[in-house]
Amino acid sequence: MDHYRLGHIISTTDSIANIVKPSTKEKNEEIILVWFDKNTDAKSNDVVHIKEILYQINDYVICHQQTDTCIQYIESIKNEKIFLVCSGSSSTDILSNVHKLQQIDTIFILCTRKENNDQLIQQYPKIIGIFTDIETLIKNIQYNIVSAAKQLAIFNLYNEKQKSTRDLSRESAEFLWFQMLKDVLLNLPQTLHAKEEMLSKCRDYYHQNKRQLENIDKFEQTYEPTKAIEWYTSTTFIYKQVNQALRTENIDLLYLFRFYIVDLCKMLQQEYLKLKNLQKSRNILNFTLYRGLRLALIDVENMRKNIGSLISTNGFLSTTRDIDVAYIYAGIGMQANDDKIPILFTINVNIQSQTNILADIGEISKISDESEVLFDLGSTFKINNVYYDTAEQFWRVEMTTTDEGETIINEYLTNTRNKALQSTNILTFGYLLLNMGEPHKAQQYYSNLLPYGKESNASIYHMLGLAYSMTQDYSKALDNMMHARDLFMNAVPPNLEFVAHTTFSIANIFYHQKQYKQSLEFFNMALKMYSKVNKNKTTNEFVNVWMKLGDVYHEMNSNRTALKMYNKAMKAQEKLIPSINDPIMADLYEKISSVYSRKGKYNKAIEAARKSLHIKEQIYPPVHPFIGEAYNHLSTIYILIDDHKEALEYVIKKKKIYETIYPAYHPLIMYAEQQIAMLKNNIELKDRKMQLELHLKELKSMKKVQH
Repeated sequence: MDHYRLGHIISTTDSIANIVKPSTKEKNEEIILVWFDKNTDAKSNDVVHIKEILYQINDYVICHQQTDTCIQYIESIKNEKIFLVCSGSSSTDILSNVHKLQQIDTIFILCTRKENNDQLIQQYPKIIGIFTDIETLIKNIQYNIVSAAKQLAIFNLYNEKQKSTRDLSRESAEFLWFQMLKDVLLNLPQTLHAKEEMLSKCRDYYHQNKRQLENIDKFEQTYEPTKAIEWYTSTTFIYKQVNQALRTENIDLLYLFRFYIVDLCKMLQQEYLKLKNLQKSRNILNFTLYRGLRLALIDVENMRKNIGSLISTNGFLSTTRDIDVAYIYAGIGMQANDDKIPILFTINVNIQSQTNILADIGEISKISDESEVLFDLGSTFKINNVYYDTAEQFWRVEMTTTDEGETIINEYLTNTRNKALQSTNILTFGYLLLNMGEPHKAQQYYSNLLPYGKESNASIYHMLGLAYSMTQDYSKALDNMMHARDLFMNAVPPNLEFVAHTTFSIANIFYHQKQYKQSLEFFNMALKMYSKVNKNKTTNEFVNVWMKLGDVYHEMNSNRTALKMYNKAMKAQEKLIPSINDPIMADLYEKISSVYSRKGKYNKAIEAARKSLHIKEQIYPPVHPFIGEAYNHLSTIYILIDDHKEALEYVIKKKKIYETIYPAYHPLIMYAEQQIAMLKNNIELKDRKMQLELHLKELKSMKKVQH
């Protein structure tokens, strides 16, 4: 049977390929409506009418008639929440298979006789209600879409135990990314056509959604910056698209909506000044706000383990002065859900904060009965306490506003200035995407900047080169880096320092391509340039070049020369940073360990590897991947010398780290499991061999005694 398609509305009994890719357009909705009814004729007038109604309240609706394909589709969803609508007659077939899936947020049952299906609510807690008429169903779906959108706030933690911003964990990098986002958007080039471009893309996306097209027309005709907050609090395309862009870190969408987000931030700043003056006039510098959420227990445990750490949200944070409103959003008093538990966030606000902008928007908001207070992008809080309230039977998270996020940003900018080749936050922001392991997003971001870069285009091409290098597209990486080098060379006057940086990066690309002769040539060229620029004064750049020269010689099996380069880098680094706990020293010790291991000097290899591990344990959180790498390095050496028991200890340690930071079935976890099995087997075989040899020795001794 051919599937019926209406915009994003799809009914299918076809293969999974048709289900997973219903549209060539990217899904920009945070919620997907899935309608399942195996007994419905997809082409009947009633069905088409219901689909059209559903489509007007949510722009992504998927309809299924077959159980297997419906389950496959639900399992294929990675980021969005699913609202499942199914008929009473079809509920038995589908609910037992999908109810526990994390993709399913809410379930609605549509039937002719409610009493026949009442028992389902007790069996499946995600069921919101059982409805006998379409109008009541639609109203409930609309209400829950608004409620669910406010549940999608994701918190980013900055671990206070992370003593270096040089090598960030993914979560800490995301924390910094959102800290910098507002400043970057405020400084991005604004064009006269930004609004028209945004509306044009929105019309294309919602081209068959009459309700949203009307909202787009209204926005075009009536919008002005002073109405930014009002538009954000209405359940229109603006709220949906902006929050989806922030939640998924969608660079293209953020760039598209930049003019509106900037207006919203500026209006929040104005409202904050009003609130600040009002609170001061009342001599109330501290007050309390609330936020209710339903989160997975693992998220709560993560916050509990990070009491004292900094936390921020990946967008604008909606809170309330009314604790009863927070109770509603947390679902306190409602039936328990297997996946999500109610959390009440209590936020103590200091109105004198310099970096946490918030606005009392209760009178501006389209939802006027929630006493809403909205926090701006980049707001930072410190977790004071996380505990389970046994009397009320829900979790409480107590936080306070803090300006510490600004300090961390400044440290990061200082540490990365040379790597981004510009001190501007706009360029460093893209470099942070690389730190987050998002090279494709960095490519999009820097490509968007090129038409407006002008004087900074050389730096943009350099960063594009780094981004392509991370995706192992070395041809494009080399093209961009060479172009950047030419631009720096041809500047008036030539920027020799940046020429040296790009020369170093070109050498690094050749190294990854295993073109070691060219790599040596460009590294030595960079070394001469740094000597000229810095007038022979030792700097970080010299340390980096000597380290990389050591890597090249190591790959070429010139171990003596590699060791010489690493030791040269180490002596220079010790002069630059006398601190024992230096991440570069940790890297150097590990590289030296690798050389000694290759030379068969295993005692020296182990000694250097342990020094590297000790430093990493001082500067990184206990479950940082770099500590896992250090364990892996030590286990490899012990395997080489057949000390399988010692190797097993380190493999078990690294596996525990990987299980904490990576999803199940990650290749590193699976490989560690294979290693553990292999090592245990080898230890068992070795023990048996020793027992056999001992037994044979005893037999031999007994024979001698007998004779």
